[in-house]
Amino acid sequence: MVEHAWVVPKALKQVRMWIHPEGQVLAGIYLVSDHPGELPAELPIDLLNQPAPFLACQCHGGELRFYNKNALVRMEYESEDESLRAADVVLRGEFGLMDGSVFVGAIRENLPPERRRLLDYLNVNVERFIRVFLEEEARVALINKAYIVRAIPRD
Repeated sequence: MVEHAWVVPKALKQVRMWIHPEGQVLAGIYLVSDHPGELPAELPIDLLNQPAPFLACQCHGGELRFYNKNALVRMEYESEDESLRAADVVLRGEFGLMDGSVFVGAIRENLPPERRRLLDYLNVNVERFIRVFLEEEARVALINKAYIVRAIPRD
């Protein structure tokens, strides 16, 4: 029997997280990869919206930590690949969070015709985190909907 037959290949993605009440944490998250050294098959939004309550992270110095997703306010990272993916709907908005931070960007998703407004997306989408493509080039913010105080549609 092959020793590594049960090992799922993972790629380490560097991210910046804001954990309540701890604050900012720089870490790497583990994403499923089809083949080592290639682009991950799993995106950070996929990982955060899985039902598992904890997220494994590798912090500075190689320390392994498990963070509760309920305490994760937001995660930011760079990704040119995600920003280039096609989507049939772009919902631009301003998002104000409980910690006072404000994000301006766009949600890019493939949505049914009856769910193409920002309010519909926030209310009907059952996922815990939303992905907002920020106005800065190739920056992505994953925001925990529980920490959003207000959302303002922008044209």
